[in-house]
Amino acid sequence: MSDQPLIVADNERIFISKQSTSSDPFLYESLDTGFVWDALPAPNDGEYIYSLNVSSDGIIYYGTYPALYRSDDHGSTWTMLIPTRKTVQLSAIKTFGSSSVCLGTKGAGLLQSSDKGDSWIRIDGNNFDLVTAIGIDSKGNIAAGTNRGLWFYDIDISQCTPWNRR
Repeated sequence: MSDQPLIVADNERIFISKQSTSSDPFLYESLDTGFVWDALPAPNDGEYIYSLNVSSDGIIYYGTYPALYRSDDHGSTWTMLIPTRKTVQLSAIKTFGSSSVCLGTKGAGLLQSSDKGDSWIRIDGNNFDLVTAIGIDSKGNIAAGTNRGLWFYDIDISQCTPWNRR
């Protein structure tokens, strides 16, 4: 695996992470559009970082194999979350609203949390196992790129269907 950086931003900060956590620090933030970078004291579990996202109110999430980490205070302190009993790679994270998070995995499908990651439900109906990308529209509907094509989760009917059957 190459050590490609993961980059995300909220309304105030830019965050960048190396994929490899083999050396500290590996997660940085900039408050001035990238001129100065400060290291964040993120937990190092020795695994690669496969996904990184920040919510509009500054909550940072990053996913490894198999843990998810959340910081509610812009990276000063961290909470380790285990979203599934399966040991899987956490391949995609997308936040929406004030406390909702979607998590794509390699092995446990598409998971959703409405409480900032404290609890999770699988929302894909066991239709696929591998999620590579997540998009969320303004209504909260979810599109997921998977090993079985593009799928759409309709929040109005709580159902996940292939994109071509919409």
